[in-house]
Amino acid sequence: MIKREHTPLEKLYSHLEEESPGKRIRKARLDKNLYLYELAELAGLTPEEISHIERGFVKIPKPKTVKKLAKVLSKPIWYLGCYDKLPEKTIGQKLKKARLYHAHTLSDAAKYLGVNERSIRNWEKDARKPLPDNLKKLEKYFGVLK
Repeated sequence: MIKREHTPLEKLYSHLEEESPGKRIRKARLDKNLYLYELAELAGLTPEEISHIERGFVKIPKPKTVKKLAKVLSKPIWYLGCYDKLPEKTIGQKLKKARLYHAHTLSDAAKYLGVNERSIRNWEKDARKPLPDNLKKLEKYFGVLK
């Protein structure tokens, strides 16, 4: 990897607020002094994918994409995905936030918790409440939020 001094791009974007995944990812990339194509190569993504996220065309990047970027950029998954801004007033909101903190898909969360995807989806929508034995599993899963 080529090490460079601060680029004009870094100065150009240094004033941006960190309010969206795209802005946070761009800032982290510039802090690491990486060009878009370099980040794409290191993360196993295409430059177009990253560009679309950074420019806000993709409002909510896929958890697996955020996970790859977090590893390369040395930033927490929750930070790059802006998951810290998600509400957590209901069990469904807490579940979705915890799932995203873990960078889990619905399928990943279902396997981890030993339930089916439909249950996860219904709980996240607050359409159904988990049974008491599943609530115990969820408390452990929510531990990441504390």
